[in-house]
Amino acid sequence: MNLVMFRNNMYTVEFRVSAEKKFSNFYNYPNPFSTSTQFIFEFSGGLPENMKLQIMTLSGKVVKEVTMDELGPLRVGINRTLYRWDGTDDFGNKLGNGVYLMKAIGDSEFFDPMKGERLVIFR
Repeated sequence: MNLVMFRNNMYTVEFRVSAEKKFSNFYNYPNPFSTSTQFIFEFSGGLPENMKLQIMTLSGKVVKEVTMDELGPLRVGINRTLYRWDGTDDFGNKLGNGVYLMKAIGDSEFFDPMKGERLVIFR
């Protein structure tokens, strides 16, 4: 939590650094997309040993899985993946326009298996 105080013409900023293992700020950009999108997220407290992204239909059917190796180099802090998803499934078929769900899964101390985000394909 940042706190800015003004005293005697000086600013003081106080903050905390958390060592908690956490995966946050997960979204894709651009969203909606027509040709390709990248994934953006943040790690704190280290990096997971295992991770993959899943793209699902609204009914929960997994249509695409992206492995940690495919995402490119990852670091503690904000990541914008080198990987660009083109809106195809695991078999290379183009997915139709619509809303899909995405979630990250892997090491349990980082990821919440119940948390997901929306992405939209609009060609």
